Amino acid sequence: HSAFLSNVQKSQENARANISSERSNRFQQQEQERKRKAKELERQKKEADAAARRQEAERLRKMEQKNFITKINNLLDTKSCGIDFDDFGNAFFFKYNLEWNPERILGLKDLDDIFRSNGLQSTVEILRGGMTRRAILRKHYQKIKIVSNDTNDILTVLAISENIDGAISQLRQMMQQKEAAKRQQQRAQQMQRQPPPAPTPYGIQSSTVNYSQSNNWGLPRGWRVKKTGGGRLFFVNDATKSTQWIDPRPMPSGWRSGKTPKGRTFYINDSTKHTQWDDPRPKIWL
Repeated sequence: HSAFLSNVQKSQENARANISSERSNRFQQQEQERKRKAKELERQKKEADAAARRQEAERLRKMEQKNFITKINNLLDTKSCGIDFDDFGNAFFFKYNLEWNPERILGLKDLDDIFRSNGLQSTVEILRGGMTRRAILRKHYQKIKIVSNDTNDILTVLAISENIDGAISQLRQMMQQKEAAKRQQQRAQQMQRQPPPAPTPYGIQSSTVNYSQSNNWGLPRGWRVKKTGGGRLFFVNDATKSTQWIDPRPMPSGWRSGKTPKGRTFYINDSTKHTQWDDPRPKIWL
């Protein structure tokens, strides 16, 4: 009987031990699961935080790009005659007191690529002539190309004008001078096809200007040149008894003059599309 009781007691102890072990195992499993879930939640939180930071960084990057593009458009609106590529960085700095750094903001360095990017491709026109590349707002370009489609002529007047309205005025004047030069050339060609005129007491007429001293420096008939006490030349019209500072001599073939909005005279070579400040007529020495 005592042996039976002993076996029962051992069975009960084993059962209690098994129950305790199972409880311990379940607790450990629950604790491991809790830790796993906590770790997973922490991982998800970090991923969510990282995604939020990336989204915020992307939002700020796009905002910076948009502001940068807006600044470029505003700069070109202010500089209505456009800006040469070589001067663009300086113009941007002087207007905004900010470093010109498109590579950091847009990931682009070449101005051609920048102006072909979104936000600028639809608003900016690039004019090319020789080594010159000039950016101008399309709305300003649309206004001036009504006068002429000649890019070289447009670039010439844009470079010497203060604003687009002044450039348009200069281009109109240039077109008028070209048309007058064309008509003069046509008349000269017609005259060349005619028999040469008979000699006159003043010699045979010629379409080529002789600027030599022996030919009165190329001055028209009835004009002469004198010098003030200070050494400045002036011109006397003996027929009208008037004087003037402006040289009345004709321009060399293919040349014409124009004026900037501020009144300064410049000279245009229609053959080479070249402009210069220096008068192409030989200097008069008295």
